[in-house]
Amino acid sequence: MHLGVAVSYATLFAALVSLPFLPTARSPRWAVGLAVATTLGVVSTLITAPAITVTISLLAGQGFPESLPGLNTAWGLVFWNHLGFFLIAFALIVVAPDLLASRRAGSTGSANALEGSGLPRPATPTR
Repeated sequence: MHLGVAVSYATLFAALVSLPFLPTARSPRWAVGLAVATTLGVVSTLITAPAITVTISLLAGQGFPESLPGLNTAWGLVFWNHLGFFLIAFALIVVAPDLLASRRAGSTGSANALEGSGLPRPATPTR
C-alpha cells in the first residue's frame, strides 16, 4: 500500500515539474522543482491522518467514513519523512537529468570543449 502511495506521489511530482509552461533553464527549473517538492512535502504531511482513515475504511469495505480526523499539524518525523521523500524525487527527476545532460554535452569532443573558452578552434583540414 505504501509503495502505491509513493509511486503516486512521485508521479504527481514528475507531472507538476514537467508542465509545458514552466521554465526550462536550469536555475529557474531547479527553483520551481524545489518549491514543488517543499509544497508537496507540507501538503502530504497535513493530509496524512485523513488520507489514512479514508484508505483503511475503503479497503475494509466500509465505504467513505462519516467523519475525518483533523489535519496533521505536528511537524515532527512525519513531516521530515515526507519532505525527504520529495527532495529525493527532486534530485532524481529534476537535478540528475540536468547534470547528466550537461555532462554528455561536455564530452562531445575536443572542439566543443573549447567553445566559449576564448581559445582558438583547431584548424579543420580542407580538401
